[in-house]
Amino acid sequence: MGTPETPPSERWTLYNLPLAARLTLAVFLISVGIGYFSALIQLHFQHATPGEMMPTPKSTVDVFHGPVGEPPKSTVERLITADEGKQFNGAGQMRSAFFRNDGGPWKDAAKERAKAKKGGEETDQG
Repeated sequence: MGTPETPPSERWTLYNLPLAARLTLAVFLISVGIGYFSALIQLHFQHATPGEMMPTPKSTVDVFHGPVGEPPKSTVERLITADEGKQFNGAGQMRSAFFRNDGGPWKDAAKERAKAKKGGEETDQG
């Protein structure tokens, strides 16, 4: 009493596929090969430095992805993280308005704006 022998499995080959499937695979592989070769030609003629066969990996990333580094900051984040020594306006810094208790330039700017607004109202009424 032994175990029944299993017949050897038939190897899967492209030859066993129908003609339509073999033709589809062949056309797909040929088109991928042509696309790859075209991409290599473009890299050589468009982006390689003179005298080099292909561009360096860094220059390829710079061309197709852009410079890799710190992501850009929003205007609010840039203004809040800027140095407090810069001018207190929309192009310099606003850090002191959020992180200083003495009011600093924020208090002075608010007073100046209030004076200007109050002076503008008096001229409109008078």
